[in-house]
Amino acid sequence: MLHSLEERLEAVLTAAIKAPGNKERLHQAGLITRQHADGREGLVADWPSRFQQIPLLSKDMVRRQPGQFLARADDVVYRGATSGSRSRPYLFFAGKAWNQQRITSRRRALEWWGISDDIPIINVASRLMPGRPGDSAIAGMLDQELLDMFLMCLGDRTSAVRGYPSRLCEVASHLRQPLPSIKAVICTGEPLVEHQQRLLEERFQAPVINEYGCHEAAAFGITCPEVGRLHLDESRCLYEVVKGALVTTDLWNETMPLIRYQCGDRVRMYSTPCACGRPGPTVEILGRVEDWVSTSQGNQPTAAVAMPCLPGVLHYRVKRLAREQLVVSARVDHEVPASAELSLQMWIQKTFGNVNAQVSLEPPRIRPSSIDVMLPDAELWNDAQWIEMITQKSIGTWLSSPQMPMGEAKEAAKLLKALLSPRIIGVGLPIGIQQQIMQLAQSLRSRDERVEAIKGRILLLACSCLTKPMDALELYDQAKVRLQNLSQKYEPNIALDLLISSLHLPPAVTQAAWQELATDLSPTLDTLNIYHLLSAFEAVIHRRSASDRPIVARKLKPILAVLMGDLSFWAAAFEMAHLAHWYELLQGFSAPYQPTPTLSQSSFLFHWLQWRQGCLLDPQNSDDAFKDLQTAAKTPVEITRLQIERGYRLILCNQPLDPSEWLSIIETHAEGHSPKANQQTADLTPWMPIVQALVQPLQQSGQGDLAYRCLVAASLSSRQQSAFERLTVQFNGKQPVLVDEN
Repeated sequence: MLHSLEERLEAVLTAAIKAPGNKERLHQAGLITRQHADGREGLVADWPSRFQQIPLLSKDMVRRQPGQFLARADDVVYRGATSGSRSRPYLFFAGKAWNQQRITSRRRALEWWGISDDIPIINVASRLMPGRPGDSAIAGMLDQELLDMFLMCLGDRTSAVRGYPSRLCEVASHLRQPLPSIKAVICTGEPLVEHQQRLLEERFQAPVINEYGCHEAAAFGITCPEVGRLHLDESRCLYEVVKGALVTTDLWNETMPLIRYQCGDRVRMYSTPCACGRPGPTVEILGRVEDWVSTSQGNQPTAAVAMPCLPGVLHYRVKRLAREQLVVSARVDHEVPASAELSLQMWIQKTFGNVNAQVSLEPPRIRPSSIDVMLPDAELWNDAQWIEMITQKSIGTWLSSPQMPMGEAKEAAKLLKALLSPRIIGVGLPIGIQQQIMQLAQSLRSRDERVEAIKGRILLLACSCLTKPMDALELYDQAKVRLQNLSQKYEPNIALDLLISSLHLPPAVTQAAWQELATDLSPTLDTLNIYHLLSAFEAVIHRRSASDRPIVARKLKPILAVLMGDLSFWAAAFEMAHLAHWYELLQGFSAPYQPTPTLSQSSFLFHWLQWRQGCLLDPQNSDDAFKDLQTAAKTPVEITRLQIERGYRLILCNQPLDPSEWLSIIETHAEGHSPKANQQTADLTPWMPIVQALVQPLQQSGQGDLAYRCLVAASLSSRQQSAFERLTVQFNGKQPVLVDEN
């Protein structure tokens, strides 16, 4: 692998030639020549001396036509999004080498502060996603529930906390109880000012780290522990300062190269090396290029305006609405409101001169969580009502409501809410939820067998949420013992839950369950079964690499989209044969049971199962099964499904898909939605393997915009991740402490 700066630059510039948005700029700078015998274009010999003649690239240029910057599509392993600080975000894509550099760079920087991989990082009240196994993120309105979740994620072990400084200060101002050991508080996404740093240090009793990043450009920096300078990582990115603004060139992204990219941040670069001895340029971040404010000293970058600690004030934010009008909102200590207002007025006078300042002072006041809302007696649920809701009605409706069962099922309900809540997400479960699982697994048997059964089923669902296979096996055994002790053990939906776990547990563990339970079992999926299936599908993806899956599952990617599409289509007509098919698709072994022949041999479902089984055995010799499926397709829904299966068949048989034909098919059969129409909200889940198969031929034929749209359309988020992202957009955006709207 190439490592020197010049070699990496040459590699990324060579890749950039294939992207029209970059090629035009490289041509303008005279970097491109037809140097190959076959006429292919390459870099001129003296390209290093011409590099700084390449015109600068703005975010808006990429945002308008991101597909024009897509250089290749055969090595896409990472999807990211710009922060959207000032305008609409866009998605970017990167390859394996880029992603490995990202992981290595971050690990190296965190180790400066003693944050090893086994110290979890909790992202709080921001749009930041967890980045490592064991990390978590909490989103939504700042209420008691969010604080409770935060404390639950902390558990009783050392953790680090990360987020936007403005949001972290909101959380910190409501913390009164002693916290477990906090290794550090990582502030990112916004300029960090003096009063914020002091509050965070005092409330968390931990050092504050200032982190800088421009995700799409691979620009990354973190303050050193000794001197406090912000060190930029030069192993991933080339940095320039042009007229006071940071300009970057990603050294590793050959999928979507961004060359001389204007990050939008104003910086001051130190001229001397940092005394700590660590490598890399060091800078002071002065805020966004467009962020200026009118002060008594004239116009200044917002990050250059001192916002010191003020007596009685926990944290404060300022908006300049007009030349002579300010709005100041402050969170103040309960005990000293008078001194807080005086100190604020003095700071305003010093910083902005004689202005009309509207000052709002608020003591820390937390909203109660929905669970803590006092409900009328008529709205309190007994255990039976709650069990009916989560099995026969809507779990989603319950998750967004304050209702909780008041009987023996209360602890099980709390765990289920924690497992499925859209407010918390992680690569693995936070320690607090793991402790809840352990407590429920070790709890006394319930007197009500319906409650005992639901406890066992929730523990089985929890097996799918654990990242360590051995932990999942142990919990499966504990849940199975509880369910075996029921007087009427293994009702159909309970038996089905035991078998759903076989999708992600080692086959040797669950074969006996198939032999014992599957014969003559014909359950109708209830709501909890469906949520369990979705969790089990995701467990397979998280615990096993693609190389460990059977060849069919490797070719139909993303395989999660196939599974979710199957479930959505067949949920109302579910048969045990569906589960057996998914078992073989994911595990590579036939399910050890003999199904009872209940299907009509002329039905579409019968021929769909025959066709899918043929694919698992040998897709190259499945023509007869597919012809039978064609004959059986009668209704519009079945005909649509037939088209999806035809696309899968071409992929499995290594046959090319014609983009023009298939984009038209998708537009016709996917309720008018198509990547061609750039409708990112459309549910194209079962079509995603087909859409993804179109990316490379589109990119190679020069249709970069369509290729990019297909990449976006084929990017699948889990149910929980999608809900989490919606919450962050609603409640957890950035909120700079100083804004001039004049």
